[in-house]
Amino acid sequence: MKIPLKIIEGLIFVNAVLITPKYHIGLGQVEFLVDTGSSETFISEGTAVKLNIPISKLPFEKHVKMAGSTLELLKMSDITLFFRNDENKSEKIELPFIHVMQSTKKDAQSRTAAQSYPSILGTDFLLKNEFSLIFTPHKNVAYLERDLE
Repeated sequence: MKIPLKIIEGLIFVNAVLITPKYHIGLGQVEFLVDTGSSETFISEGTAVKLNIPISKLPFEKHVKMAGSTLELLKMSDITLFFRNDENKSEKIELPFIHVMQSTKKDAQSRTAAQSYPSILGTDFLLKNEFSLIFTPHKNVAYLERDLE
């Protein structure tokens, strides 16, 4: 199975549809930046706001540092992500949880900055779901691949 990725200005992105009946989200669109330098996968605060995720009701999991800011990772459970594969079929990945990022500072400037962070697909997602990242920049090719044995 291969999931094609988009390369935009040297950055790698993948679109997913998020479904979680527990939080009343039917078909939420999430664009993830594929970041092998990040060990954490999370939905950005800006995306969470757009999807009406009840951030204030999610339990705190841990703090992380990103781009000089301290961010909170909150835990949202029972998530299903759908990705479009290279045969234009939907690939379903069920997750027991996914993190939602939130700024630790409550002032307007910090909140605006936090909402501009992208959602991140980190190495934890790749490892747990046994994906390989294939990236050939000189051919403008990038995709996630895994063997379904």
